[in-house]
Amino acid sequence: MPPEALRAWRTVLPEALIYPVGGMGLHNLAAYRRAGATGAGLGSAIYRAGDSASMVGERARELVQAWQAAER
Repeated sequence: MPPEALRAWRTVLPEALIYPVGGMGLHNLAAYRRAGATGAGLGSAIYRAGDSASMVGERARELVQAWQAAER
């Protein structure tokens, strides 16, 4: 579901907890937060087989920063 669809859902489900998953990452996380996402399910955006703990930690910090920087 694109962020525009989530925004439309928010008009009829203003109190619902909505956590989009699948295809989430730095490229679209802010758009989903602005559209009203409660949070996001992150898989390969944060970890891929063979990644070191430091790589995962850096990605996690980048994703948290992007989420926090996005205005609702």
